Amino acid sequence: MRSLYQRIKKYIPTWVLIIYLITLISAIVYALCAFSVIFADFINNFCAPIRAVFSVVTSVVPFFIFEILILISPILFVLLIIFAVKSAYKSKEASIRFISYIVAFFCCYFISFVWTIASGYYTTPIEKKMDLELDYITKNEIYDTTILLSHDLNRLSRKIKYDKNGSSVMGYSYLELSEKISQAYKDLSKNKSFPHTFDSKIKPIVLSVPITYANISGIYIPLTAEAGVNTNYSDFVIASTSAHEMAHQRGVARESETSFVSFLALYNSGDSYLKYSAELDACSRLLLSLKKEDINLYNKAIAQIDNKVITDYNNHITHNKKYSSSSILEASNTINNSYLQVNGEVDGIKSYDKVSSLICAYFTSKY
Repeated sequence: MRSLYQRIKKYIPTWVLIIYLITLISAIVYALCAFSVIFADFINNFCAPIRAVFSVVTSVVPFFIFEILILISPILFVLLIIFAVKSAYKSKEASIRFISYIVAFFCCYFISFVWTIASGYYTTPIEKKMDLELDYITKNEIYDTTILLSHDLNRLSRKIKYDKNGSSVMGYSYLELSEKISQAYKDLSKNKSFPHTFDSKIKPIVLSVPITYANISGIYIPLTAEAGVNTNYSDFVIASTSAHEMAHQRGVARESETSFVSFLALYNSGDSYLKYSAELDACSRLLLSLKKEDINLYNKAIAQIDNKVITDYNNHITHNKKYSSSSILEASNTINNSYLQVNGEVDGIKSYDKVSSLICAYFTSKY
């Protein structure tokens, strides 16, 4: 056995072998999470300190670390080619070691994925944790929830600042926004149905304009446990997206649940603008659902929303049209759809629509 290890070590360094072993263990853990909800719940809670440490440590760095890696990737690629050629020229052993390093890097990403967010895709659904009924949401309940939120939106709009074009102004720095959302999650975590919490930061993405073409408003990266936000969107979208990505940091994986949890955090935050952003985002989703169900109820609901709120949302839509590219968006949706389906979300990107049902069920259970 020792001689076998010595032969392997000749080609693959010990530290790489250790990474491979951790990868194997992680793969087994991932498979067990997919197989057992109880095990997934356990692992998701077990990983809470790991997520917290990763997120807090990387929050110290003011820039989006993963984005820097992307920006310098062409240089890294050239260096890899040079190193690969030198290794191949040097010896067979050197070539194999080089390949093992590349594989080890991807293994590290997989390991970080498993021990931060992966289990969240297989945990007990939030509707079961909160005892919410989703199967019988009627169009009248969608309408009633829309009206409830729109009336509060109208009230909040009198407290919100708008620019000369009619777009709402957040008025916070990204650090202040991070602090407010972190506190909102701390308040929400008093209920055991919601994720463990800690102080973390949202990071503005330098490449915001390019990723707008792919309709990406935010990104969570397991490898660095970073939450990034697209700054090329309207302020109310930046606020709601920041809460969404910070929910991923806290172990909420399913997209519908992440949007729902972020809605609850902002809605109950006590901050006027955060609540405004949550309600405007929720109303836009509910109105789309209502439009499909009953156009008359949709028109009736729209008529009760303040013009300032409608203008704010329409400005967001108009802005996004400048970046509409069917081919880029289609490619982005295909990749995201495949990612979600591989990780247990059978409906893929359609799972985003479930948040409307969760919000309706939440308010139906309250009133």
